[in-house]
Amino acid sequence: RAERDRVAALSQAKSAFLSRLSHELRTPLNAVLGFAQLLALRLGGAEQAPHRHEVAQIEQAGWLLLRKIDDLLDLSQVEAATPAAPLAGVPVAVAACWQQVCDALAPLAAARGVQLQAEVAPADAQVLADPARLPQVLQQLADNAVRHPRPQGTVALRLQREGPQWCLAVQDDGPGIPPEQLACLFEAFERGPQTGAAHDGLGIGLTLARWWVQRMGGSIAAQSTPGQGSTLCVRLPAADGGDPA
Repeated sequence: RAERDRVAALSQAKSAFLSRLSHELRTPLNAVLGFAQLLALRLGGAEQAPHRHEVAQIEQAGWLLLRKIDDLLDLSQVEAATPAAPLAGVPVAVAACWQQVCDALAPLAAARGVQLQAEVAPADAQVLADPARLPQVLQQLADNAVRHPRPQGTVALRLQREGPQWCLAVQDDGPGIPPEQLACLFEAFERGPQTGAAHDGLGIGLTLARWWVQRMGGSIAAQSTPGQGSTLCVRLPAADGGDPA
């Protein structure tokens, strides 16, 4: 029991540290973003175009860092088992989510020679979800798949009705995930078998994706066969509330 208490205390201390660190980082970062935006407004004229581009890169990097900090704040709540309010459950069109994911990941897919396919979603395919978080969740799943394909591989966004809910699946034909790693895929800092030291990310994306989906009243699951690829499925309530007609 003493060992369990010690581990629990260490976990709480880590969560508290992450929360404090995230708050401390936001203040100077907000100043960086504010001054970058102000500087961009002052750089007028064609001759200043190269400098505007450089300032835009600073601002883009700042927003990326801010999202990472927000992720750490969310992770501190997950690890501390802090009760979180349910995310807004409003009708969200699956087709619009697919489009956002494809638009965001098209450059990465092209650079890696991956074919990104989205199954055509019917107009009435709507789920009850948070309209901001759901595309973020799906993009996280698709981003992982695009980064770990076979050469000239395919990542497919698929949709299936399952009674009173929809299954939004991200399927790839990559190397797959061994069973022992599949079991802890959604744990924090588990980066998967395909990742290496050069892989981007903190290893918390899938942990947060599961947390957000659960707060939307849904579930997320992974299936994989080594050598044949993986499928991650987000199940959410259908907006019509019942079986399809």
